[in-house]
Amino acid sequence: MAFTTKQINDLNRMNRASQNVSLGTELSGVNDLMGAGALVSASHVVTAAEMSASRVVLTTGLDAVSAFFPTYLRSGSPLSPTWASGSVAGTITVHNSATASPTTADVLAYIAF
Repeated sequence: MAFTTKQINDLNRMNRASQNVSLGTELSGVNDLMGAGALVSASHVVTAAEMSASRVVLTTGLDAVSAFFPTYLRSGSPLSPTWASGSVAGTITVHNSATASPTTADVLAYIAF
């Protein structure tokens, strides 16, 4: 999957660190080198049903997750739950932590390859 111009621009502007390295442009280039579907990005809004669970499992669509870059937002502010590659290939699991537990309308976003 090729990145759209909007996705590249959004990634380039998402924070100071990504602006310094033009993250969207770099990731688009990596995706082109690795082949279609080798790099994915997505976001997920936590539902009421997931809120009561001790974890949220995100399905990436990849055969396996080699690495990922997570972002967890509550009302626009970043939090730090525990993220891990899922026990099922191609998934990422977000676990409750001492500082953050998923709440309805929290946003979980990631870039994975």
